Amino acid sequence: MAAMTYLQLCQYAHRYLRSGNAAGGSQPTAIPPAATSDQVALDIADAIPRAWEWLQNEHPSWDFMRKQGVLQLTSGQRTYTQAQIQVQIADYYSFIPFWAENNQPYFLLYDGGASFEQDYVYPFVEYIDWRGFRDRLPRPAAAQPNFLTEQPSLTLELDPTPALAPSGSNWKIKFDYRIKNQILSAGTDVPILPPMYHEAIAWIAIRMICESRMNTGPLLQASIAECNRYMDRLKARFLPRVQVDTCYA
Repeated sequence: MAAMTYLQLCQYAHRYLRSGNAAGGSQPTAIPPAATSDQVALDIADAIPRAWEWLQNEHPSWDFMRKQGVLQLTSGQRTYTQAQIQVQIADYYSFIPFWAENNQPYFLLYDGGASFEQDYVYPFVEYIDWRGFRDRLPRPAAAQPNFLTEQPSLTLELDPTPALAPSGSNWKIKFDYRIKNQILSAGTDVPILPPMYHEAIAWIAIRMICESRMNTGPLLQASIAECNRYMDRLKARFLPRVQVDTCYA
């Protein structure tokens, strides 16, 4: 299936919202629509970006919003705010620890100035377990960081506070991260979601418009069914799979 642009998603939604309506209305031909466009076209142009935002926010662990990241640490700096991380990783939103081959979440640390990279595995600690223990005084400083957490503010905190690596350069950490939400603004913008799922955005927008107009008729019911159908497929394809250890079952 071909990818759909913001404008094409608006046109797709318009066909369904205008079905059964004697007045043809003006199909959106540009983003933003002309101020003289009918209200349905204006509503759709507003709803499509909100529907895409809703879909991205529906789960924090969508695989299609997951990337690999490397952050260079600074000697003496213990915490890294979201804004500071975005200086190095522009689309960074939040931290995702590794789990593979391990029963505990972790991140990788390596000497950024070494001739050959050697990755060290260290624990990622949930903030509720970190608070009051890893952040207790005195805090070790000028050392190799061995633990990492993400505060509720999405600030990363290391323990101990990093020193320079043995090479005299900085330590670097490897991890996965969730990217910032994509905002649809230009008519040619294409959602980062794989094309075969693009129609889901239009159906979410149709549902939003029906609900905003208190329309409880067949189109609302159809949009709910389509949204559920697409969400089932999206969750099956893009959410992490849980592996259950049955060794002792």
